[in-house]
Amino acid sequence: MTGALSIVLAAALAAPAAKPKPTAAPKTTAFAVTIAGGIAALPLDWQAPAIWTLNAETARLEALQETPLGPVAEAALSHRFARRFGVAAAFAWSRRDGRAEIEAQLPHPLYLNRPRTVTGSTDGLGYRQIASHLDFEWRPVTGRLELAFFAGPSFVRAEADLVERVTASEAYPYDEAAFASASASPSRSAASVGWNAGAALAGAVASHVDLGVQARYSRAKPELTTPGGSVVLEAGGLDVTAFLRLRF
Repeated sequence: MTGALSIVLAAALAAPAAKPKPTAAPKTTAFAVTIAGGIAALPLDWQAPAIWTLNAETARLEALQETPLGPVAEAALSHRFARRFGVAAAFAWSRRDGRAEIEAQLPHPLYLNRPRTVTGSTDGLGYRQIASHLDFEWRPVTGRLELAFFAGPSFVRAEADLVERVTASEAYPYDEAAFASASASPSRSAASVGWNAGAALAGAVASHVDLGVQARYSRAKPELTTPGGSVVLEAGGLDVTAFLRLRF
């Protein structure tokens, strides 16, 4: 009995130990679709000239146009090619309603070279902006809570309602005129190349779903045509959004 037990123990000690199964490496490549909405958080302003014919002379105006804050929406497709690095393509749309402070020089109806100065303001001037962003992403913090920084080129188109003329209230002998109203028409730019940079903080709420917040600052200089020439805008600005991201 003792001899048999010794043989079994010797065989067990001589047998090779079972190797543990290798652990699968974590997947580092992933695609994601992001939908975001928020606010364009910085106002924009520009100065636009206009000219037209009035009383057989040239009338002129300068309009200082300002746009306050407004809504912004964004959709993006991203690809993570490593645990901390990825690329993304985003499309953003924003809209604002602004106003203009106007100073115009209106020709006299009875005398040449005797313009009258008219000042006034008008509201309800629309501004719309479409931007495409191509970004490189870096994630210094990953896991259920993730911090990402991104930057890259931007392509921005702008459309704005520009003041093109004013009408005045006047009476004989017409030496003075008062602002009555202003008319505007939309002007659309070609695509302008600029840049953008920002950061996003996201938390996983399900196995393939994240919620987060993002801040993106972009800058481009689209050019609009006016009745008095052209105006270059300092477009872009700061967009602050909340987002839903689906990973697959």
